[in-house]
Amino acid sequence: MLYHRLTGIKLVLKLLYFVLLTGYELHGIEKIPEGPGLIVYYHGAIPLDYCFFICNLYIQTGRLCYSAVDRFFAKLPGIELLFNLFPAVHSGRDESVEILKKGNLLGVSPGGSREAFFSDENYNLLWGNRKGFAQVAIDAKVPIIPLFTQNIREGYRTFGKIGMIYFICIFSNSWSFLLFIFSKSTVSGKY
Repeated sequence: MLYHRLTGIKLVLKLLYFVLLTGYELHGIEKIPEGPGLIVYYHGAIPLDYCFFICNLYIQTGRLCYSAVDRFFAKLPGIELLFNLFPAVHSGRDESVEILKKGNLLGVSPGGSREAFFSDENYNLLWGNRKGFAQVAIDAKVPIIPLFTQNIREGYRTFGKIGMIYFICIFSNSWSFLLFIFSKSTVSGKY
């Protein structure tokens, strides 16, 4: 299917760059069970924490983690290049169940872009009536593995209902690198 095209050395360098830039830490990776599992995570304004979780998982365990992405996101120009690095699913439940039944990990953020743009510093879950991820786990008979990154909201700020406007403005600002000053810590597995 999709193959990981980065070498281990490139992954290590990218991870070290992120760790030095943000203070990123990963706790509990040893609690992720062998075999398939559905990783459910909170979607921050920019899910760089999840991307580096995937890199860290690959470096430490040699395991790839597929990601469920929004169909709209999958149609953006140039995104296919990113999918060559991070295998992604955007066809729905059936493909997700198939990937899990083959023994792979699959990451999903039920809140998606709504949670990214409109959640606030209280980390309110904006899942609405989204229960499809739970049905995927039931159909594939795999465990649900929670993943949360502390301070992901503080690193990238949005203004609730006008989050998209702020999101666009922040990247037109040459000082946007200052948003990386908060230390981020990702916790995975059961506690």
